[in-house]
Amino acid sequence: MSPYYKKLGREYVLNFDDIFAIQNLYGAPSSGRLVQLPGKLFSMFEDWSEEKKGVTDGAVRPYYCQSMFDAVTWDLKQTLYIFKGRHYWMVTLDGNVSGPLLTQQRWKRIPAFVEAAAVSGSDGKFYFFKGGRCWRYKGSRLEAGFPHKCSDHGFPRHPDTVLYFPPLGHLVIFKREKYYVMNEESMMMEPYYPRSIQDWKGVPHSANAAVTHPNGSVYFFKGEKYWLFDQDTLKVTASGKWVQDLSWLNCQTS
Repeated sequence: MSPYYKKLGREYVLNFDDIFAIQNLYGAPSSGRLVQLPGKLFSMFEDWSEEKKGVTDGAVRPYYCQSMFDAVTWDLKQTLYIFKGRHYWMVTLDGNVSGPLLTQQRWKRIPAFVEAAAVSGSDGKFYFFKGGRCWRYKGSRLEAGFPHKCSDHGFPRHPDTVLYFPPLGHLVIFKREKYYVMNEESMMMEPYYPRSIQDWKGVPHSANAAVTHPNGSVYFFKGEKYWLFDQDTLKVTASGKWVQDLSWLNCQTS
């Protein structure tokens, strides 16, 4: 059997965690700057460090806006948490951004990279997912019995995204064409699940992230696009590009 290499098109954007790893091995560009072409738009990037506080090209635009983030969730104080690689940012409702901050400095024993994250709307606890395991924190304290092997209870390994869905009162885990409902007390799957994502009319499969906004709206993210899901009609009612359209992510340049 011979190896197979997938050809990458000119519009492919390399993940910046991969770029950092490559630069650690081989060094950064001599110019200190990196130019990428995501689709038809140029984005300029300087050598990045925590001291730059997310400002990349001279514009007031957080680093997480430059390409798709890994996870996003709101806490009960209506602070938005955005996770990307080893870092996270906090965004308040009035648009103040804190970060980047190292995820492992706040949540001890968490993996350097998480695949999904959500805050329970019932008790405000943080849930993180990676591989077949999940972590639960009350504030910054890891609870006893965690990390827990969620895949032992029928939940999928490497979930696409997780959110807290108020009508169900539970966490909902998405993986490709299916979704699973988790009872946070027992960490078991609710009866009659998994079900087809077709229940969520218009929501794309394999979304990168999802979150329930404090106003009740549910947003799904995939690549540069978002989908707005209405809890009352149980279908997507709008879509667009999240960098341009969603002001609460604070990605518009000033």
